[in-house]
Amino acid sequence: MRKFVVCASAFLLSLGMTLPAVAATTTTVVNAAQSQAQFTFQQAVDQAKKSSKSLRTAQLDVDRSYEVRNYLGDSVKDTYQTTSQVGYSMDQQWYGAFMGLSQADVTWRMNKRNLEAQEDSIVMQTYQLYNGLIQAQDKVKNCKIRLTNAQIQYNNAFTASQVGTIDNPTLVQAKAARAASEAALAAAESALDDAYQKFNILVGLKAEERPVLLDNPTFEKMKTDDVDFVINKAVNDSPTVWLAEKKVDLAEAAYSAYSYSLGGRTEPGKAKSIDIDKAAVSASSTKEQMEKLVRTIYHSIQQLEEQYGGAQQQVAVADENLRVVKVKFDIGMATKADVAAAESKLVDAKESLLDIVIKHQNMVYAFQKPWAYAASSS
Repeated sequence: MRKFVVCASAFLLSLGMTLPAVAATTTTVVNAAQSQAQFTFQQAVDQAKKSSKSLRTAQLDVDRSYEVRNYLGDSVKDTYQTTSQVGYSMDQQWYGAFMGLSQADVTWRMNKRNLEAQEDSIVMQTYQLYNGLIQAQDKVKNCKIRLTNAQIQYNNAFTASQVGTIDNPTLVQAKAARAASEAALAAAESALDDAYQKFNILVGLKAEERPVLLDNPTFEKMKTDDVDFVINKAVNDSPTVWLAEKKVDLAEAAYSAYSYSLGGRTEPGKAKSIDIDKAAVSASSTKEQMEKLVRTIYHSIQQLEEQYGGAQQQVAVADENLRVVKVKFDIGMATKADVAAAESKLVDAKESLLDIVIKHQNMVYAFQKPWAYAASSS
């Protein structure tokens, strides 16, 4: 009895903890000349957090549960003083009040971890939408270059068909290639509008605004000395796993409170015991799924890092080929169509490289915060 009261008193001393604050926001830089909002990646993250209603709701959940926790803490102290004066320090009323406080404390801590997870999810979303917008812009630019090449190739084919140096199927093929390039450009422009809209929603801009992004994605090989250690750490740090495990604690607290109550029962104590088992199974499943996800992300990163070197070489080869073709064009040994074709091949290679860089950057953060990746993918 004395040991329980001492533990409970120590628990009450922990009520002085302070609340975490939502990350401070950074003012968006505005280009006065062009009236276009400009964002570094960090500014986009800060603005996304400021604009997020779900993050605001999560913060309010923390605030509310903190107030409830403190209120129940005062109630436990008052109940203890009252019951101890009449000769019993741990009767049903006091125990029930203490178990209510214990549950409220777990709920408060769960809400804090949920807030952290929400913040991580916003960063993950910003990676995806910031880089997605950059990729969409690049795609439109590349499609224009490809269309220019297709138009030049068609013009040459049409001229050649007029003088009989190529057959009709070759002309038809060139015309089809031009039409395909036109369709690809239209699709890329539509995708760019969609990318702007998604990014604008994230940072709280109007749909018609066209923000300027100041940071470009970079490639930095991920360093992991002990893969299993890093994977286990990511799983153990996961708020999703932590929250699932805390639901077991809540179920156990509910069982203890229910077992001690003398009246008002609507179901047997065995049912509450089964709830503990259900929560434990769910927590175990959540942990297993998180580990599988982290390993999948890790292998995806490894594949991207293996592809990166080859993609760099493809860009270097295409760039050198374009340089040679331009030199030949200057001395009359190559045509404008040859230059356009070489330029088109170079943008193909650069586009593939950018795709790898963006995927890699996104996945590296996903490896660090797999719960955020899971939330953004759901």
